[in-house]
This record gives sequence, C-alpha cells and structure tokens, in this order.
Amino acid sequence: MTDHAEFFTLDGLRRFVQSAPDPKAYTRFRDWDNGGLLLRFDVDFDLRSAPVIAQTLAEADVTATFFILTTADTYNVASARSRARLAEVAALGFEIGLHFDPTVYPLADGDALAERMNAERALLADAAAADVRSVSLHNPSVHGTYPLFDGVVNAYDPVLFVDCYYLSDSRRSFRGKDPFAFLAAATDGAARQIVLHPEHYLTDGAGPGYPGMVRRHLLAACDEIDETFAVNSTYVSERRGRSSASLNLGSTAA
Repeated sequence: MTDHAEFFTLDGLRRFVQSAPDPKAYTRFRDWDNGGLLLRFDVDFDLRSAPVIAQTLAEADVTATFFILTTADTYNVASARSRARLAEVAALGFEIGLHFDPTVYPLADGDALAERMNAERALLADAAAADVRSVSLHNPSVHGTYPLFDGVVNAYDPVLFVDCYYLSDSRRSFRGKDPFAFLAAATDGAARQIVLHPEHYLTDGAGPGYPGMVRRHLLAACDEIDETFAVNSTYVSERRGRSSASLNLGSTAA
C-alpha cells in the first residue's frame, strides 16, 4: 500500500497534474523533443477506465499518452466497444501508443521481436484509427528485458528512463518518492516521465484497493456480457429479470 492513498482518486489525479509549475510542459511521447513532462498511462487491465481518465485530463487542460495492450487477457482492442473507447480518447487529443509485452513471444528477439511489435502497432493503429508512434513495455521490471525499437519513441529509451526523473505508481506505490515534490522540481528543463495506471483512480463504490478494482471490472464485464446476450431470446427468458450483478455473483435463484 502507498502512503498516498488520497492520491488515488480522480480529484487526487486532477490536483496532481495541475500542480506542475508549467502545465504547458506536458507533451505527448510522439511530440517529445528534449525536455518536458511526459505523462503516460499504461492500460494494463481495464480499457473502460481510459476515457474516464482522458476526460478528467482534458478538463484539466493536460495532455498525455495512453499505452494500450493488444495482448491483454482482460480486454480486446479489436472489439466494437474497445474501438469506441479508443476513438473517445483520441478525439480528446490524446496520443495512443502501444504497450508491448515481449513475454508473449518467448522465442523472438532482435529483428523477430521488432516484427512482432510492428504487427501489434498495425493492429492497434487499425483499432484506434490513429498512427501509433510510441511504445512502452509491459512489466519490464518483472521480466527484466528492455528492448528498444527503431522507428518509434521508446518510453524506456535511456534518455527518458532515469530514476531521478522517473515516477511510477506501479502497485499503487511511489517507492518513497513524493509525487508532488517530483512535479515541483520540474523547473530545470530536464525530461521527466510520469507513469500512471488508469484503473488506480476510479473509486465508484466497488470497494478500496485492488480487490475493489477487480470487483468493478467483473461487474462491468458482466453488464457487457448481459447486453451482448440480450439478443438471445432463450437467455432473456432464462434470465427472468435477474440483474447482471446477481449473475456475476453466481446467484442461482429463480
């Protein structure tokens, strides 16, 4: 757990991004040239959270890059719902980047891994109807590999991945760093990278912490499955008015 529990709300996120000495210093990865604040959201778990965060940032007049997995177990970027969510994020002016997981391809390295990455870029570009020019890595501290790719902005380029200029909320912990102090120091012209995860900032009554995040995801997924099956008359008949939430909770009551 983090000492910054109050940070992990939409209001906390808004206060944080607006505390930068120069709010205009935020830049998208695709536009990065030298210094600036590179605000990044890695969508590891739930794509539903991305438009909510994007709307919050738009209201705060802050730009960012959303890095999207094409190999997630919990969302499908090619689905109609996901395409609509990506379009909503892009329409607000945010960059869509690829969140690449090299462990999906254990036998690939070098050029072969780059080919896989570019194939995922093409898939995501089609789903988002946008150019994909930036790449971040999924869980590099876990798998211990930091490949760099030509032709894209790499979030783990050594120029951008410097501990004193790098802040992450991974596991809902800042590892001893004060996020507000980190931003307050952004007056020296150095590039600073801020890595956040959208699902950390949604607190809508599903419960606190990661258990609440998982419950929120399951309930929303159940609602979407219920909506999908609503065209099936047998399902509607068998459902008999039960809520999708009760289905998710495993109720067998008539």
